[in-house]
Amino acid sequence: MVSKATFPKNIYLVKSGDTLVKVGAKIFVIVSFLLPFGCSHATSPVDSWLQPQYEKCQLAVTPEGAKLPWDFAATYYKRNLGNTYDLFTSLHAFVAVGQPRKIIDVGALLIDVPNQIRTNFILWTHDGRGIYLLKRWEDPNNGMLEERTKNLHIVQGAYLADIYSYSLETGAFVNLTESPRSSYYNDGVMYWPANPQKLILSTMINMELKPYIMDLDGKNKEPLTKQPGFSYGFVPSADGTRYAFHANYVLYIGNIENNQETKVQTNLPFNFSEFWSPDSQKLAFIAGVDTSHSDLYITDRDGGEVKLLARRNAAIGIPFDESSSFRNGGSDYAVWTPDSRYVIYGAQDPKSDSRELYKIGVANGHVVQLTHSSKPGTMNYFPEISPDGQWLAFVSSGNGNRDLLAMSLKYPERPAFSVLAMTPGCGILWPHFRPKAPHGS
Repeated sequence: MVSKATFPKNIYLVKSGDTLVKVGAKIFVIVSFLLPFGCSHATSPVDSWLQPQYEKCQLAVTPEGAKLPWDFAATYYKRNLGNTYDLFTSLHAFVAVGQPRKIIDVGALLIDVPNQIRTNFILWTHDGRGIYLLKRWEDPNNGMLEERTKNLHIVQGAYLADIYSYSLETGAFVNLTESPRSSYYNDGVMYWPANPQKLILSTMINMELKPYIMDLDGKNKEPLTKQPGFSYGFVPSADGTRYAFHANYVLYIGNIENNQETKVQTNLPFNFSEFWSPDSQKLAFIAGVDTSHSDLYITDRDGGEVKLLARRNAAIGIPFDESSSFRNGGSDYAVWTPDSRYVIYGAQDPKSDSRELYKIGVANGHVVQLTHSSKPGTMNYFPEISPDGQWLAFVSSGNGNRDLLAMSLKYPERPAFSVLAMTPGCGILWPHFRPKAPHGS
């Protein structure tokens, strides 16, 4: 079903009360709960800081970025807004495509309630003709509660998160999780290599986040894992015979052929950010005692022998900005090269106190430093390799923003260059190259 870029209006129907809050052109009465879903906490008037008047982010492709031979997509956001709600509702998915390369603010096309909706890029379609993105609404009063208590409060009626597909050719959106709706909180989607007609959906059901397999139109959802508790980071191998995920930070590998799930014995309490080699023979992941003390490990396709691949030198998670927001960052990740011979990862450089990117040979452990920051304390993170293995994109804080940079992997001695010019105070998250479609095609 193709839908217009509109949001279900009944989310904002309320019972009688005496507090009026104007949002855009609409006026709502805020009381103790919203209809039809209902919220489990008492709400209060929306505070002024939840509807900020700040300069919106403006993006433009640099001349160097225009020469990059691959289109790309990512998410931009506004930094240093002082609280988590405003930080996340500033997120917009966008694509940069064509020749000359054009930026399309796809997320803005889905936002119909200002300052209450975030969108972020998730995945390109197989053919590169569209993308999948997240659209998530949160009640501003719930955002106030979370900021006050410094805890997430993901409950029905306070959130509504859906996965959309977007066609670059027609401009049409399809809500994949609306009909039939099985959850109010859908978090991500990816392809199922064993069956190109299926997608893997990360969704919350009965207060547990788990992966489900579903048709391309969102129908016929079935659970994929057997483990209790939150199951996160689900990723299938490229040959479709294995999958990996972590449940309560315990790492598992599933075997499609015998329908068995094996716990990977790392002897560490914190396991996450798992990712398969393109040849499906190895699984790399990050593990340690906590987010600040974790390293890069590797195991075989069945989770047998576990080896330390590289030290990360106490590299912490990635803070999105320097504000006081309580949910202020995310996990960094590493990537395989297309030939499955190397892994590119981030680690702290003890000499400069910068987070640099490195390439390590899986067979021989030989390490090459890829980035060399001139400013101490610079963070380089979220690496992404082009499908031909020739280019590396990443985010860097070197000039005060969180800029999207790129460099040649064929000629790594050449300096990295800025791909986008941005409004000061903005940032980029999760860049992804367009598959199978170099720019101009």
